[in-house]
Amino acid sequence: MDVSNDITARHLTADEVPLLRPLLTELHKHHNAVSPEFSGVFPLVSPDRELPHIAEQITKGEARVEAFFAGTDLVAFSVASQEYGLGSIDLVYVAPEYRRRGLARRAVELSIEFLKDNSVRLIDIHVVHGNVAAKRLYESMGFRLRSEVLAMKVCWVFQIVDPGWEW
Repeated sequence: MDVSNDITARHLTADEVPLLRPLLTELHKHHNAVSPEFSGVFPLVSPDRELPHIAEQITKGEARVEAFFAGTDLVAFSVASQEYGLGSIDLVYVAPEYRRRGLARRAVELSIEFLKDNSVRLIDIHVVHGNVAAKRLYESMGFRLRSEVLAMKVCWVFQIVDPGWEW
């Protein structure tokens, strides 16, 4: 699917899920930056566990990754999954130099299409506290606050996501 003159979109196969690692690492850094109360706790699940899980879900038909490319470079993605009639848009990320071009909105729209095609009754999208831009986007698309989850940091996570990156 053609998104713009220089950006194309397609679904990733299970074998291509490792392509997400660099942008997933950037997403975790972004979450640490925008969430002052929880800076340092991301990722909650290491990419070494998360990426194989996404691939397995794709293989089972329970998930889809919408991927956006500038040439051969992955510049944005979303991950949607469904189970028991409930849908979730688990991850959305756009590289900074490609923001404000409608890629996040399009990624969410494609994720919603996948979930509707799988007859879900409800779609959740999680937003890290402090990610105001993402929350504004999702609300403009019809998402509304359904519940609030309170959390407490009880220990520091010492996952190495990017060598040399200090928590």
